[in-house]
Amino acid sequence: MSDWIIHGSSRNSPEEAKKDIIEKAKSLGVNAILDLEYYKTTGSEPGTGSGTYYFTIHNFKGRLANIGKKSLNGEYTKEELSNINEQIEKVKQNLLDLTKKSQTNNLIKWIFAIILAISSFYIYDNIIASIIILIIAYILPGSTDYDSWLEYNPI
Repeated sequence: MSDWIIHGSSRNSPEEAKKDIIEKAKSLGVNAILDLEYYKTTGSEPGTGSGTYYFTIHNFKGRLANIGKKSLNGEYTKEELSNINEQIEKVKQNLLDLTKKSQTNNLIKWIFAIILAISSFYIYDNIIASIIILIIAYILPGSTDYDSWLEYNPI
């Protein structure tokens, strides 16, 4: 058993949320999820003029583990089964780095958009262009959270 909790989610169905958590676990190289738990959360997105649209998000969470048993094929080495915490810690650090890079890029986008908007207002005396620049910056994707699905939680 490891010190890591994994989360999987889908707004479509519990089956897709379960598929999501299984795919993530496989990508980490583990072969078991213990204490699997289902829960629901609510998501929202702006409507098209008729209010905010709320929807159910189906979630699963569980503790990552590698379960070993005797095998004629010998698929797993002792190291693969025993140092799961160290392996996942490296993956988590890479995911944290991706999240930080995404946040930095988002900040740069906003700084650039604000400078352009101020420049277009003061240099060209055009408030419409300033507003359009800020709207485009708002519409462009923001930062992405790459690491929230993998949580350190020692036993």
